[in-house]
Amino acid sequence: MTYFEDQEDAWYANDCKGNIEDYDPFDADSWPTAQQHTVGNRSRNLLALTKLVDFAAWAVCQGYRVEPTKGTYEVLRLRFVDAQSPILFFKRNRGEHATSYGEGTALVKQWINTRKHEKKGLQA
Repeated sequence: MTYFEDQEDAWYANDCKGNIEDYDPFDADSWPTAQQHTVGNRSRNLLALTKLVDFAAWAVCQGYRVEPTKGTYEVLRLRFVDAQSPILFFKRNRGEHATSYGEGTALVKQWINTRKHEKKGLQA
């Protein structure tokens, strides 16, 4: 086996997190973790399709605007007021959650945290 094949195996062993070039297959402590690469990560389990309307309404209150979707799998397209590129959410053939990438994942996490704090406030 070559060094690069070992490097690829190490990358797969860590669920393909980070850049494959950053892996030293002989030093597991050098492997990047998910916390180091959160911006570019995708999430397929944070935003349930049943909560898509609630999430879109919250995003509009945060300054985003909802745009018409393009393509078969796109379920939501958001754009911040002055942003150049939209934030996209997709639906797969199977599953009950929307897939988000990068900024979209961060936005969904922010929405979830807001909902948690609102529920705690109502219970107190």
